Amino acid sequence: MNKTFALIQILHLFVLCSAEAWATDSPAEENVAAAMEEVEVRGQKSRQQLERAVVEARLDFWEIYNSLNTDNDYRIVCEKVAVTGSRFKKRRCVPQYFLTAMSEMTRQQSIRRLPNDELQLRAPPPRESTVRLATKDKKREADAHMIKLIEDNPVLREKYYALLDANEKLEQSKPSE
Repeated sequence: MNKTFALIQILHLFVLCSAEAWATDSPAEENVAAAMEEVEVRGQKSRQQLERAVVEARLDFWEIYNSLNTDNDYRIVCEKVAVTGSRFKKRRCVPQYFLTAMSEMTRQQSIRRLPNDELQLRAPPPRESTVRLATKDKKREADAHMIKLIEDNPVLREKYYALLDANEKLEQSKPSE
């Protein structure tokens, strides 16, 4: 029993000493805390992250632009389109006037009269470059409309600057040639 009593006393003493040691701050601990340095870590975003940031900034800009725009011809329509020869879809954003012109030109090309007065169907759709050329005046009008909206609306202006900033960071990440 004396051995048990002595063991209990030693354990009790050990517990009291450890609790007392944990409760007080020693000068050594204070010196360690004072000597610790703050380390700031800076990293760079990958090219893929920067490209994703540009896409997100562009979509944010178009969303605000479309909410403020009152002319449906200048509305920006974004859709996912399959790339020729692939199943992967890519987001494509174009103004409504471009889609309207493409549709009209496709309709005009698909119904043609042949010399023998027969209708020719299934003509190839017009190229985007042809539609761009046909809508260049409308594009100038749309650009002027957009500039006016950016100048008049601080929220749209902020989104525009965010888009410019994201594009600039992406350009800076390109390796120099």
